[in-house]
Amino acid sequence: MTETQFRTICAVLLKTHFGLELDDTTLADDYAEGGVQGADVYHAINQLAHRFDLQRIDDLKNQPLTLKDQVATMRSSSITYIQSEQPTQCPVCGSRTDLIEVSNTVQLHDCLNRTCQLAFISTAN
Repeated sequence: MTETQFRTICAVLLKTHFGLELDDTTLADDYAEGGVQGADVYHAINQLAHRFDLQRIDDLKNQPLTLKDQVATMRSSSITYIQSEQPTQCPVCGSRTDLIEVSNTVQLHDCLNRTCQLAFISTAN
């Protein structure tokens, strides 16, 4: 996941579920310093919420964020979204991807090429 993608997803999740701005947290700095790895933005936010006893402002007050929250944010934020039969390569650089099955038809991919690092969602047609 690129730093821009990370910042975008974090900003939307924090604002939507906690009423916070990204700059009000250490998440952007943690990512830049290598403290946050992979495509699990929701997990990093859950750790932050636990550490600082942050309370959600939406209807799920006592629930941690989930991968589905992150995928919904990626879709609404126009983070790369591909409709195809489960790609095995990054659409930008052609490198292999690490993937997480969100559901039977949705996968979250993270490019393994360090210079690309694109995160994208794929869905079955």
